[in-house]
Formats: sequence, C-alpha cells, structure tokens
Amino acid sequence: MSPSALPPGGAFLDPGEPLVELVDEAGHTLGRMPKLGAHEPPGHLHRAFSVFLLDPHGRLLLQRRASAKYHSGGLWSNTCCSHPAPGEDPADASARRVHEELGIDPVGLTEVGTTVYHVTDPVSGLVEREWNHLFVGHALQAPSPDPLEVEDWTAVPLDELAGMGPDPAFTAWFPTVLEAVLPSLGGLTPQRPRR
Repeated sequence: MSPSALPPGGAFLDPGEPLVELVDEAGHTLGRMPKLGAHEPPGHLHRAFSVFLLDPHGRLLLQRRASAKYHSGGLWSNTCCSHPAPGEDPADASARRVHEELGIDPVGLTEVGTTVYHVTDPVSGLVEREWNHLFVGHALQAPSPDPLEVEDWTAVPLDELAGMGPDPAFTAWFPTVLEAVLPSLGGLTPQRPRR
C-alpha cells in the first residue's frame, strides 16, 4: 500500500499494527504508514527519536536490544530509540518509551536537534530512513528493563564513545546518531540522585 493510499483516520488498517508518521525532506508531515512497511526496502522517510541519558557519573546508558526483536535484535544502541505515534509530540513519546523499555523516568529531557539518515540493517535487510529527533537528559536511577524490549544495559564514559565506530555489535544507525549528539552530551553536567 502506498502512503498516499492510506485512508484518513486509519480506516481499513490493522488495528494491531503500529503506525509511523511519514515526513518530507524538511520534516513536514505527509501521512502515516504501518511501521514494518515503512522499513521495508527501499524505505519511507518517517519520524523517529533517539534518546541519550547520562547516569549520575556522567556515563552514557546504552542498551542491548532484545534478541527476539525482528529488527536489530541483540545489538547495542543508544539509551532508547523508537517512533512517536502519528501526531504524538516526540518529547512525550521519548519519555514514554524510556519508561516502557527501561523502567526509568528521564530527568531534564531536552531536544538538541535532528539528524536524517538512510541505513540498512545488514541482517534483516530492513531500511532506516528516518527524520530523527535527538534528546539528551539524565537517568538518576538504575534501569529495570522490560526483557521483551531490552536484553542488557551498560554505562559508558563519554571519552570512550568517540572511538566507537561502525561495528557489527551495534545497530546500523548508532554511529550516525552518536556523532550527531556527542557535542551536546559533552555540555551536560552530571546530576546526583536526590536523597
């Protein structure tokens, strides 16, 4: 089904299939499409977000995606990445997904820009053509992940991130979003949990 063939209001769509918001090259909304269809080759440009949270020691939280995920399962990536529902504010969606995936509520979540990329997952062949909103903030508690979403997590010092390049252990999009957000992460002041 082409994006223009989608009926208004989502009529005739599978109610169980999540939708993503399609955008043009300037980030303006064009319509919506089932998530899996947007990622099938050649891919459709759609809205997404990537979250980068620092722990109280100034280390970046990374997650290993659950192996059972159909896309990039078992690979390491940034703290959280997903898609807002059509019409959902990306900041609200980011906070919601961090809580759903990692069981924590981000502190001081701030959008620091966007990046657009077009990469292919070498294992599944699915395509990431995303207009990606970048968010930074703090995690003041240890994650308690949903095992259906997150298999493992770690905290990495920022000075070790710069040397991380493309690697089969990371998602295809991770090097791109990391490069785009690193300047903003360096300016964050570590925060301590309140007692």
